[in-house]
Amino acid sequence: MAATLGTYSAGVSVYTPWNIIPEPGDVISLDWMEACSQFSQRYLKQATVVGVILADGGSYGFSYSSLGCDLIPPILQAYEWNNILSCWRPHLEINGGYVRFGSIGTTFATFVNKTGAVGTFQLIAYL
Repeated sequence: MAATLGTYSAGVSVYTPWNIIPEPGDVISLDWMEACSQFSQRYLKQATVVGVILADGGSYGFSYSSLGCDLIPPILQAYEWNNILSCWRPHLEINGGYVRFGSIGTTFATFVNKTGAVGTFQLIAYL
């Protein structure tokens, strides 16, 4: 079954690390404890917007105010939907063009598409 795009508003989303949960009776390892600490500190505080369609030169105001950053901006990532492979791929540069976050603050950033083509993007902000 092919993957489909969904559109969600920016907000705090919860990602569950289902593949690290130990079975009953398993020994709890240091790796498992480290994964749980990363999950509780980072992945419970994540803002995403999926399905942002931008023409060349278009921009999108990405609000991640729900993260509650006090002093420093969060880590920002952009992925582009690849219709041929039916997957999201990291997007930094293509065909001499680029995508870029600008005007980055503790609550808001502007995402700009300068790739020369229309693209569908997923934007992620996390602490």
